[in-house]
Amino acid sequence: MPEPRKIPIEWRVPEDLRAIFVNHMLVTEMDGQFIVTFFEAKPPMRLEGEPKNEDAIKSVPATAVVRLAIPPQQIPNIISALGRVYKTFSEASLAAKEGEKE
Repeated sequence: MPEPRKIPIEWRVPEDLRAIFVNHMLVTEMDGQFIVTFFEAKPPMRLEGEPKNEDAIKSVPATAVVRLAIPPQQIPNIISALGRVYKTFSEASLAAKEGEKE
């Protein structure tokens, strides 16, 4: 049996692809796929000078902006990639804060 050939992937990001802000997510498993739904939750608007009435807020709407179906074998790669990028971000943020103190 011949050895499997590795074929590189050419990453293409369309210029008009927009970045969507998300601040909440829900992860479920269905039919052997991980379903990750990202939401944008918008807190209620309050004009300057209006009294704060947090007790009047009963819920905050969160609108789903994208849903991804991810094969289970890709989950470790996603976790690893996010971990690497977050570590780099954290180290750079810490270095910047330390630089501000000097």
